[in-house]
Amino acid sequence: MKNCMVIFLILIMVLFSCEKSTYLVNSDPNYPTIIKIVNAERLTLLRSDFAQHNIYVGSSLNAFGYCDYAEIPVIVPDPPVDTTVTRSDLINIVQEFLLKNSSCTGVSETDNPEIIKVIERNNFRDGNKHWYMVISAQKIDSIDVLSTLLYVTIKGREVISCMGNWFPGIYVPKEFNVNEVLAKRFLIDRTVTHIGMSGNPIDIKITSESLQKSTGSLVAVPIENEDQIEIHLAWKIWVDPVSFILYVDVMTGEVIRQEPTLISLHPI
Repeated sequence: MKNCMVIFLILIMVLFSCEKSTYLVNSDPNYPTIIKIVNAERLTLLRSDFAQHNIYVGSSLNAFGYCDYAEIPVIVPDPPVDTTVTRSDLINIVQEFLLKNSSCTGVSETDNPEIIKVIERNNFRDGNKHWYMVISAQKIDSIDVLSTLLYVTIKGREVISCMGNWFPGIYVPKEFNVNEVLAKRFLIDRTVTHIGMSGNPIDIKITSESLQKSTGSLVAVPIENEDQIEIHLAWKIWVDPVSFILYVDVMTGEVIRQEPTLISLHPI
């Protein structure tokens, strides 16, 4: 056990004596979770099946087979007029739709999606009510999964649009190579850039002092490439003194995403 600890400490010393671009090696073959695009022939079948089973829905499926806008406008019939729908009815309507289309929404029977925002519109010629809803983002235990809000529109008692999805089967390694403390160390001396009102870049270096005031949390980050989505686990580090959030991979220590917390004319 002592020998293992010595080796670990030596590894850390070597790591931080190297260039800042040096990252740890991910040796877990199951990480990150990878979702491939669906081949064209199968995607055509999936889209057709989705349309047949959801005759009032004008949205469709994206290249990964998940609910999204329709690349080609879809003409669908208007749902029957029903002005008796209440907000409590919406929960059942939404849940039934998400589960009926589980393979396209990523929501399973063991999940518990919640409606977090509702906008009601009822000034349409046909007299039908429209409900625009935002459904809660996915969680894996206490881990938030980014970019997984669902947007559902209901007219009368029928869903007419659904965009967004959850991701089933996200893999979470039992042990991380990088804890929150180490993730912050990877950020020391890293430069972030804001764009000022004049359009000129403003570079700010992250220091150990600025990281002392930073906060961190564990999140899952979907990253879409040309033909696949990779879902990484990352430490979300909010470095308030430099007005930036950086996402550090839990296995490699690499910054896989970053975003400013200030509004600029030209966001990074």
